[in-house]
Amino acid sequence: MAKQTKIFLLSIVVAGLLLRLFSLNYALPIRFYGDEYVHLANALKMLEAKTAFLDFSYLPNLFAYLLIPLITLYGFLGAIFGYFEGLAGFREYVILNSENLLILSRLISVFFGGLTVYFIFKITKEFFNERAGLLAALILAILPLHLIQSQSGQFWNPLTFFILAAFYFLFKLFQTGERRWYFWSALFIALGFGTGIYSLIVLPWFFLAHFLFVRKNQRPFWSKDFIFSSLLFLAVVAFFAFSNSYATIRQLGRGLGTVLDAVGLSLPLSEIAAAHQNNNFFAVLKNIAVVLWFNFYHLLPLIFWGWWELVRKKEWWRNFSNYILFLFPLAYILVSAMVFNKTPDRYVLPVMPFLVIVLAYALDRIFYHFPLKPFFKTVLLVVVLAPQIYFTLSYSEKLLKTNTYLLAKNWLEKNVPAAGRLVLDNSERLYLTASQESLKLQLEHRPAALDTRDRYLLTLTGENYPQPSYFIYRLGDLKLNEIKTEDFRADYYLITFYNTVPANLSVDAERDRLLASYEKKLVQKFYPTKKEFLDAPITPVWDDLENSFQTLWFSERLGPRIELYQLIKK
Repeated sequence: MAKQTKIFLLSIVVAGLLLRLFSLNYALPIRFYGDEYVHLANALKMLEAKTAFLDFSYLPNLFAYLLIPLITLYGFLGAIFGYFEGLAGFREYVILNSENLLILSRLISVFFGGLTVYFIFKITKEFFNERAGLLAALILAILPLHLIQSQSGQFWNPLTFFILAAFYFLFKLFQTGERRWYFWSALFIALGFGTGIYSLIVLPWFFLAHFLFVRKNQRPFWSKDFIFSSLLFLAVVAFFAFSNSYATIRQLGRGLGTVLDAVGLSLPLSEIAAAHQNNNFFAVLKNIAVVLWFNFYHLLPLIFWGWWELVRKKEWWRNFSNYILFLFPLAYILVSAMVFNKTPDRYVLPVMPFLVIVLAYALDRIFYHFPLKPFFKTVLLVVVLAPQIYFTLSYSEKLLKTNTYLLAKNWLEKNVPAAGRLVLDNSERLYLTASQESLKLQLEHRPAALDTRDRYLLTLTGENYPQPSYFIYRLGDLKLNEIKTEDFRADYYLITFYNTVPANLSVDAERDRLLASYEKKLVQKFYPTKKEFLDAPITPVWDDLENSFQTLWFSERLGPRIELYQLIKK
């Protein structure tokens, strides 16, 4: 690798890491990104039980395994520097402030995001050349979906890395047939299974790479390397499958159950039957197309042109890279459309690097055919990538500002006296310390809604109880019809929403019955929108790329709209 290439690559990787690192603690202690808390909860459960196995969690274990040493180090350093009073102090801190440890989940995601940027250079260089590799690394570093997922503690970024790295090793296997590539590719496909199950889609390419190599070099099919690497794959997959059998049954069952449901069949296992979803094939395809469009925009035609250029090459079918770049995106999209009834944006992430590789190849072909001076190439590249650059800069700028959830939380803790009585409507992510009185009400109505922290709070007394604490009515967790009007007393009502007309302000007879004896006086608005766009439509950028540009344009910060009303007895 030339020195100049190393400098460019290092600059791209470092810049990509910085874009992802600076927001590690964004919105904490709010559980801002969906599902990111699950891995942390799994790791804490295993640490508490001193086991590597889980009985009931819907996500595989590898992410939690990666968290365990980080949590241990966090506690060890905290004890050394006096933040915790030994193991007991750290345990109490974790119970009461576990959301602060989400920074560790996000750190793992950032790490794998940076690795993916580096590995896309390596694999693109193997497929084409260093120029295309640098372009691929640059595009992925600022690709909206990859940027967002690199900042959240979800499993999609590690899964994407394992899939991309597995294909790199498979390509090397196809080229050389060396033992190490058999074992690395088998291991990384299996690690992907331990992260998010879906790397099993890569398995046919393992057999294809082996088949093409032995046919090309006239070797026996049942080689020792193939057999033992396959056994390694089965052993690692078996470990992850049994370490969390519920997640395996649920994730595989969701797909299998959905496919069988489409032909009028069902499965006997209750876990699988509960997990499968009614399929809507074409609606899911449409959702995937929307996600692709709002990541690439005008660059999508270049991806199709890149595929066309690859097909035009003589004997293109002899190159294993073409089987990867053509068939894997197609297979992943079709499988997703068959097994899911919806596709949140993050579900599409594993296919993105392969489209980026084709796009980088197409751009490299254009630059090669139209030789320009470096300055003009840079200007042209900035123009071509303008939407992605705008998203990166605008989204990153929003992350520097306090989220609306935190604005509301900070205001309440500063202005509402302890023991104040709050009604929270559609505000599950806004965590405030609940008084024991309100937790006992919750225990009476819906015990399952009480988490470990709530149950621990019920054991505390006097000055040991965290302050400020409030009597909190979480409307979604209560049986409102069982609360008598004369027993209902509240001081504030808080509603969270994104749209200009709050959905939860529609008719709700039981809620309206309880609030009927109060007048509502608007006290505070915590809006993410700019003053000139107060009522503009907005959506969660991190899970709705279709409307992300208008949301970024209208907003000065991230988060939902939150309105706080004082309740005055009539």
